[in-house]
Amino acid sequence: TTRKEQDNNHCCPEAMRVSYAVSLQVPDTICQKKALGRRICSLCNKTNINVCDIHEDGYRMPPMLPHNCPFPSCNEQNWKQRNDDTPEIVLRRMQHFRSTMDPLLSYYENQRRLIKFYPLNGVDDLPVLEKLVRETIEFGQTSL
Repeated sequence: TTRKEQDNNHCCPEAMRVSYAVSLQVPDTICQKKALGRRICSLCNKTNINVCDIHEDGYRMPPMLPHNCPFPSCNEQNWKQRNDDTPEIVLRRMQHFRSTMDPLLSYYENQRRLIKFYPLNGVDDLPVLEKLVRETIEFGQTSL
């Protein structure tokens, strides 16, 4: 992956080159809990439901529950966990992610083009991340 990234940055038009990479810094234990908290509604097929409520190590990531669903009975009785969201499969996914992403993240870190971000408030921190990315691109700094 690193070699591929190096080649892409030399052969692609400048407008298509990756300027910075973003790495969300979330402990594996929290990622596992959030992955195991995913649900799908059997009525409306919403897939962005997460029942896990995180309050640990400075992270505050509340559940993500459906809003404005056309089905009044869209509730936890109809939310099902995916068959492939088992502790073993989630752990395997995370190991695969690390083995494929770590070399790429190391490449960007060595190039001083890696933005590390700690989303302590989960999706509520998206505006902070957006500001950090914009400032980094504008001023070339990789820390807040």
